[in-house]
Amino acid sequence: MTPKVDKQVGTIREKDMDALMGKGRGALLAIALALSFGGQAQPSTAELPQVRLPQGEGWSHPEAADHLQLGLKLSSSSYFRADTHFFKKRGVVSDVSDLTFDFSYRWQGVLQGEVDLTNRFALQEDANYLMPKNLYAGWQDQKWKVWAGRKWYLWSEADEHLKRGLYQGRFMNDKLRKDSHGLTGVFLESRWRRGSVLFFASPLFVPEFGPDHQIIDGDFYSPNPYFRPPSASLNFLGVDTPLKYSVVNPVESDVVLNESLAVRLEQHWENWFVRASHAYKPMNQMLLAGQFVFQHKEAGQQDIRVRVYPRVQYHHLSTLEGGWQRSGGLTSWLSYSFERPEFDSIPREWTYQNTGKTGILTAYVGHDVNVGPKESSHVYAAYSRVDGGDRPDAGEFTARETLFERRYQFIESAELGLRNGYWLRKQHRLSWGARGIYDFVQQGLAFITDAAWSWGPQWQLYGAVDLLGIVDEKAAEVSDGFLGEYRSNDRFSLGVSYVF
Repeated sequence: MTPKVDKQVGTIREKDMDALMGKGRGALLAIALALSFGGQAQPSTAELPQVRLPQGEGWSHPEAADHLQLGLKLSSSSYFRADTHFFKKRGVVSDVSDLTFDFSYRWQGVLQGEVDLTNRFALQEDANYLMPKNLYAGWQDQKWKVWAGRKWYLWSEADEHLKRGLYQGRFMNDKLRKDSHGLTGVFLESRWRRGSVLFFASPLFVPEFGPDHQIIDGDFYSPNPYFRPPSASLNFLGVDTPLKYSVVNPVESDVVLNESLAVRLEQHWENWFVRASHAYKPMNQMLLAGQFVFQHKEAGQQDIRVRVYPRVQYHHLSTLEGGWQRSGGLTSWLSYSFERPEFDSIPREWTYQNTGKTGILTAYVGHDVNVGPKESSHVYAAYSRVDGGDRPDAGEFTARETLFERRYQFIESAELGLRNGYWLRKQHRLSWGARGIYDFVQQGLAFITDAAWSWGPQWQLYGAVDLLGIVDEKAAEVSDGFLGEYRSNDRFSLGVSYVF
């Protein structure tokens, strides 16, 4: 596009835009998440022990037991590559402390439901994140279930495995250890002996949640290491020119009042299963567009104003998957998802994030390994490939690489992992897990590991180590992917939790 010029000084050329992207790829990333109606809680590095407290009676049936669980966690994370350029700009912190409160309550009776939420206070960010994963009520019998509110369902095994956020949104304060939340609307499920059909409909849309941030004098600031601020300046016509940002928020009703429809069909034959899902709804990620305005001031001063426009885009999403699952034995499944975006009219003067038809193939093989009288570890290998997806930016003014953060963190990946490693001695329990993900397109690796030491039914000490990096930068087909953008975020975390 051709930017507006206040005093006929010139226009922004493509090579100048390339310079902008060289300084700040992913420049307008996640700005729209300020519209996400609050923040989110960071997923814990290890699961809390499932402790049942004294249970009361259901609302209508004396024989139906309610379930209440409260948890409190204090944790600290240290990013041990804090000497990199990323941690030296715009107030990004390398030591993070969190105080987290978990609340889970399920009740039974004629009217049943669940409240499952986490509230996290990030001390260094001075930000409070509320994460409601489930918040619903309804009725069920042996064949039918009717729920209203926010509820998590398994729409796709592959989508949840890598937390891609296609069907259900994610809490993205921690983009490596993200978690998904349920859809919000009305759910109708009919079950039979070996299968079920699920219908979902909603007049509302709740986008993904992201890191807390603010704009001060046209610059983005956030202490969160998983927020990428856009470039602060651009060398334009030989002059180091400041970039000043503003977000043009859409009308709230234009974001919230967007309908969704989805259906899921499952069928089982002993240990075999088939699942088919289809949805027509907004993408959980708010896509972005930018408009560039060059301003020449008095005494030779100049800057470039960037107006950022968050926007809602619909897509058709279909998944077919099937495989074999047996507790204590082999698990194997194959999944294919197809996404077709639906485009609306976009002003010509915008440069906007562009998406295309996407096919995603995922294969998984795992096996349970007995390690105790009632415990088993699970080892697995997985492969996933995304064909299509992100496309070059569109609009009259574009450059060779995108200004925006890519929707898919991993493009073609192979993964090895272990879940629920286990060792028990008297009342003490040690559990651990690890996963390594290598992306062939990015030529990068993510290594995620955690461990938890429990004593008694209530106390737990847990720790985690995360490593991100590029193995061969010259051979990488994509230089601005997730692993390249966040390669500095190696960290060590330690915390303690108590279940009441």
